[in-house]
Amino acid sequence: MQEKIDKGKTKGVNRCDELSKEMKYKTPTPEEEMAKYGRYLQRNQAGLKYTMDEVGPEVHLYVNVPKFISTPLIECDVNPTYIRITIKEKVLQLVLPAEVCAEKATLSRGAVDGRLLVKMPIANYDLETAKWREELIKKSKEKERKTEEESALPAAKKKGFDNQRW
Repeated sequence: MQEKIDKGKTKGVNRCDELSKEMKYKTPTPEEEMAKYGRYLQRNQAGLKYTMDEVGPEVHLYVNVPKFISTPLIECDVNPTYIRITIKEKVLQLVLPAEVCAEKATLSRGAVDGRLLVKMPIANYDLETAKWREELIKKSKEKERKTEEESALPAAKKKGFDNQRW
């Protein structure tokens, strides 16, 4: 009887092992994610702290990576609309505030604290700044025009002087 039980245990793959393999979460690739949701999702599986700033013509991303994680375990994929950083098979994926030039992105890691810095230049930054300058020029011209119109008014109307009282 004991032989039959022992034979049953070693025979085939355990059902629990099959379930654990099925339940193991697989991070979708960017193509799968785009096909399913129509956009890229933000994810932080490792729970890392990060900050993203727009500094002039660049977007800076600071990621607090633990100091003792080896640099070859870090993979970085910069795309025009999102960035995907994989650290020990944990994904940090962020949607960028503006389109960036992925070819000119630079990546550096701090020697003291292990912090990761990704500098990504904004694509079409010159066009955006030109539009911004045009808007500023329009606003300043409108202000000048208004001040000229106000200066053309008679002095009595400016001060609110009432001649009827005298």
